[in-house]
Parts: sequence; structure tokens; C-alpha cells
Amino acid sequence: MTGRSITAEEMARAFAVPEPRGFIETDWERDVVDSLILLHGALTRLDADPSYAIKWSLVAAHSASTSALAAHLSGSYGVGALEERTIEKVRNALEEGLMLPSKERIASFLELLERATVEGKRREPTGGVHKEALLQIPSEDRGLLERLNTLRNRYVHFRFGGWSLETAYALESVEAGLRLIEAINAYGWGLHGENSERIAAQIRDCTAILEKRNDGVSVPHP
Repeated sequence: MTGRSITAEEMARAFAVPEPRGFIETDWERDVVDSLILLHGALTRLDADPSYAIKWSLVAAHSASTSALAAHLSGSYGVGALEERTIEKVRNALEEGLMLPSKERIASFLELLERATVEGKRREPTGGVHKEALLQIPSEDRGLLERLNTLRNRYVHFRFGGWSLETAYALESVEAGLRLIEAINAYGWGLHGENSERIAAQIRDCTAILEKRNDGVSVPHP
């Protein structure tokens, strides 16, 4: 038992309830899966179209990492990944049976990373069976994940005139994103069942492309 209540979206998926016509439904776990599909597709084009491949690899790795962190940090109240100012509003609304705030915003990527890996930063308890209270990531990956966030933002908020970006420098941060998702998947909370198995397979497929490109040699940090 994990102590986690099944959501309406998960219940609908379990019973194969069709989505309403003209609408789509998604959640954080599904977004991890979908983002990893995009990441794999982008990585396969590294040789043929590196500009395309790097942009969408960074965007997809960041999206998958963000959604994995959000799923990992959310407990029974579902507030662990929200912006600080929103958390108490949502918790109070749930406790008093009121309508939820009309605008719920997720915390920034770096804030989510801190909540998952720094003692005392989590905003609600979560379940699962795990050896460590905190998510464990290699110390050098923190800087690489900050780089992933920076490079993704440069593409999303495009700077006038463009810029030059070293392929190896960008892909190091993508690899760190994959390791982060893998750590969340192994932790035992946030990603579950068939989604967890599929995510593990997707990570292996993406990592294989990157390892083949590196030819087993680590790329030095600039």
C-alpha cells in the first residue's frame, strides 16, 4: 500500500473511458511519457539535423524532468509541486470543501529540484517504499540540471539574433535530466505501474543513443 488515492484521470484510464469529443486529458505521468517520446525522436535526428535535435531535446528533457518532479513531490493533497503562494489556498479549500483557486501554478523547475533533494524543503509528505527520505542525485548533476533549465529557457524565450551552442555542452544537461527521471522512477513514488515500466524503457532507449554518440567517452565540462 502506498497511501496514494487513485485520481479520476487514472480511474478513467483504467476503465478505458473515452475522452470527451473535442477534448484531451493528460497528467504529469502521461507528460513524462509524451516528453520522452519527443526526446527520443529529437535524438534520432542529431546527425541529420542537429539544430532541430538540440532544441527539442532540451525542451523535451526539461518538460519530462519537470513533470517527473511534480509527480514525485505531490502527496494526497496534491500541493507539493505548487507555487508557495498557492499551496495554502489549495489546502484550505480542500479542507473546507470550497472551490479550488482558479489559477494553480506549478513552482519553478529549480524550486522543484530543491524540494526533492534538500532536507526540510518538501511541502507535503508522500508515500512509497524507499531507502532514503530525499531523492538522491549525483552532486555534479545539480549544476547540469541548472544548465538544462537555462538552455531550455533560452530556446523558449528566444533571444534576438540567435546564438551558438556546443552540442556536447547541451547534451550533457539532457543526460542529467534522464538520470533525474530515472532516480525518481526508482524512488518508489510519483511514477507507477505501466507508466513506470514504459518510462524506464524510454530512458534506456534515449541513453543508448547518447552513449553511442559519446562512444563511451565522457565529455569534459567546459
